[in-house]
Amino acid sequence: MKDYTKTCILGAGLTGLSIAYHLDEDDYMVIEKEAQVGGNCRSLEQDGFYFDLGGHIFYPKDEYIRDLVRTLLGENCNEADRQAWIYSYDTYTRYPFQANLYGLPPDVIKDCLLGLHEAKLREAREGECEPSNFLDFIYRAFGEGIAKHFMLTFNDKHWKYPLDEITLDWMGKFIPRPSYEQALNGSLKPAEKCMGQNARFMYPKRGGIQAVCDGFLPRIHPVELGRCITGIDLKAKTLEINGTQTVGYERVVSTLPLPVLVGCLKDAPPEVVEANARLQWNEEYIISVAVDKPSLTDRHRIYCSGEELIFHKLAFFSSYAPEMSPSGKCAVSTEVIFSERRPVDRANIEERVVHDLRAMDILKPDDDIIFTHVAHMPYAYVIYNKDRQAAVDTIRGYFEQHGVHCWGRYAEWAYQNMEKNIQTGRQVAQMLAD
Repeated sequence: MKDYTKTCILGAGLTGLSIAYHLDEDDYMVIEKEAQVGGNCRSLEQDGFYFDLGGHIFYPKDEYIRDLVRTLLGENCNEADRQAWIYSYDTYTRYPFQANLYGLPPDVIKDCLLGLHEAKLREAREGECEPSNFLDFIYRAFGEGIAKHFMLTFNDKHWKYPLDEITLDWMGKFIPRPSYEQALNGSLKPAEKCMGQNARFMYPKRGGIQAVCDGFLPRIHPVELGRCITGIDLKAKTLEINGTQTVGYERVVSTLPLPVLVGCLKDAPPEVVEANARLQWNEEYIISVAVDKPSLTDRHRIYCSGEELIFHKLAFFSSYAPEMSPSGKCAVSTEVIFSERRPVDRANIEERVVHDLRAMDILKPDDDIIFTHVAHMPYAYVIYNKDRQAAVDTIRGYFEQHGVHCWGRYAEWAYQNMEKNIQTGRQVAQMLAD
């Protein structure tokens, strides 16, 4: 590892890898604390089973990004219609819930349609009023029925934060808003396809989402793996690595979570410390269960709203791509969100997950479980509360003044998908070239 570089990229997640790929210079270095690249887009392997850290899929709308993913994967790229479903009231309905009520109990369908109708009438009378928070948006957009029967419980499990304290800055097109006609049609007959921006997706045939990240490696400088940033001296323009080595730099692009980056400062100013303390986020356990049978389902993704279930999302990677599991075997990955204010019992989490999968009839009583695997994501979803933007501006502004540019999902403290991460990397590389 050299002791000086012009451009130092911190973190080898998708944004960091994309910056290195698009950077029009040779004097740069990518530093990553883990033993593999990918960040939260890593895939973990055990006994021939591959598990992504979360249910990652690519659904790029940008033609350049779509072509780049195909280039990175080559013949390992597959494209398919997404099989995403909702589990509620012991029933499976297609994603999204608000457009696919068919199959639910009649009284639930009635509640949802009446509430949506009233919400549409209210919008027609009052115009499109700007909701004051996420909770207000749910009621205004979908009405009381859909709120009660899905939106409130699911999003409570997803965010683990009061919904009336979450702003709308994150939302974009993440939540589909069907017309009343679409919702009515979706209550009368089953839909043939999912709707929304990710109805068709790209995914590797082998190796999980890690294959996309690994696709960058032959095209960039070797990444310095197992190198943890333990200190930053902004005046001397040096980085401390693993507490022992020092690397000088001309400029830094950090994709690290803002709290991690602030924690590396030897003498952070009071305003940065105060802003950092106002950042909120949740964490996640990904609990995967390997099973000795060919298949559990042909579905890719299941969203679970019921309060009785500990997880809120399921991913069946063997359905994404058969080679994610050894021949004749399969697996399911579950996502459990928690936070400092709303913790979960780590000691019993695997037992609870298996119990709840059996309650859903995903796992049968006689299914042979080969092993369970638990991965921890210390940063899952950043919380968009009223303090977020000012705190982020203070932190990123301070580092920018000292030649440290913060970009990427957790460096911008934002809710971004993988397409956005790669786009950001390309834009940052262009910015550095100017």
